[in-house]
Amino acid sequence: MAFVKTIDIISNNGTTYADTAEFQVAHGPCGTMNEAFVTDSSMTLLDGGTGVRVVLTYVDQATHDEHGGAGLDALADVDVTTVSAV
Repeated sequence: MAFVKTIDIISNNGTTYADTAEFQVAHGPCGTMNEAFVTDSSMTLLDGGTGVRVVLTYVDQATHDEHGGAGLDALADVDVTTVSAV
């Protein structure tokens, strides 16, 4: 059964972004391009432009667990919050 994780990645240094492309220039694709683990993904700019919401879809929870945090802990100047994981 598919496993979907939704996370918010928010700048903690006052930076605002015009769009998701600008956010990705600063912080990378945040797991959305990792086709070895993720079957579908999306990234949308949050209100106020201080961060993005990322939705990652996996084949199952085991694949999610193998993917780990997608390196998100290594991102500088952001806070990562899990919105849901089901």
